[in-house]
Amino acid sequence: INFIGGIIIGMAQGGKSFNDVLNIYTIATVGDGLVSQVPALMISTATGMIVTRAASNSTLGEDVTRQFAAQPEAIILSGFMLLGLCLIPGMPVFQLVLVAALLLWLGFTLLRKQKSLAAGEEPAPQRAGAAAGAPPQNEAGFYRDIDNIYNLLPLDAIEMEFGYSLIPLVDERSGSSFIERIVMFRKQFALDMGLVVPAVRLRDNGTLNPNQYVIKIKGEEVARGEILMDYYLALDPGNLTGEIDGIDT
Repeated sequence: INFIGGIIIGMAQGGKSFNDVLNIYTIATVGDGLVSQVPALMISTATGMIVTRAASNSTLGEDVTRQFAAQPEAIILSGFMLLGLCLIPGMPVFQLVLVAALLLWLGFTLLRKQKSLAAGEEPAPQRAGAAAGAPPQNEAGFYRDIDNIYNLLPLDAIEMEFGYSLIPLVDERSGSSFIERIVMFRKQFALDMGLVVPAVRLRDNGTLNPNQYVIKIKGEEVARGEILMDYYLALDPGNLTGEIDGIDT
């Protein structure tokens, strides 16, 4: 519209040839388009950055600077593209070369910095191994790391202690299927409830009664009971008339 309307107005006013009018209003149309589109492009870019910005503790300026600096190859490529624009006739060569030189210097500087940091970094397992093998300066400095304190308190998620008379019930060498039953129970519970039961630590405890067992969770006792070896469990079917001599359960 600007182009056609400008030519009509220029020819109607008179005093200029068609070529002069075409040259003037062509440049004016392009300039008007740039003046209108560049601010719109900047507003759209700024809006997109704000809308798509992820939540972080840093400011928007810090995020933008960090993201640009994280990709020095893109900055270097932009510098070479500006140098390529210098080959187009009519382009401002001095300004393009100046900006391209600045981008290339910045890009190569950031690239060298990244390579030096990568070369100076030691793999995490090696650093951890070196830290573990290094003798602490003193006891207070060693236990300043809270993980070293947790290592002093090894707690199992689920633990079962039993007296010595119950050892054959859990010992696979004695033909026990107790561990296999735990494995199958863990599988079935995971399928039914969607939760995996942690590994169960089995250990004998000489301080318990021979037929006694204790179940602990995170070191805290949650259940205690007795299993009488070589005994039978008698169930009342409902029509029992006499009495059975035994231990009530």
